[in-house]
Amino acid sequence: MPKIKTHPPPPKPLKTTPSPKLKPSTPFTSHLFPNNSTKQKPKLRKPSLLTKSHIKPLKQLLPYKK
Repeated sequence: MPKIKTHPPPPKPLKTTPSPKLKPSTPFTSHLFPNNSTKQKPKLRKPSLLTKSHIKPLKQLLPYKK
């Protein structure tokens, strides 16, 4: 029986939490913080989780992520 292949783009920016939720990496957080607005900075510090509607199609693309 052949192995199931993961879809190439999604696995990199996603991590799984202990409860099976997907946590995406937030953009605009690597460098150049002074250029971001003062409202944007606190929002970028908080972790973001995907909603149920976003998780379902991604789970099909990631068969080996639990």
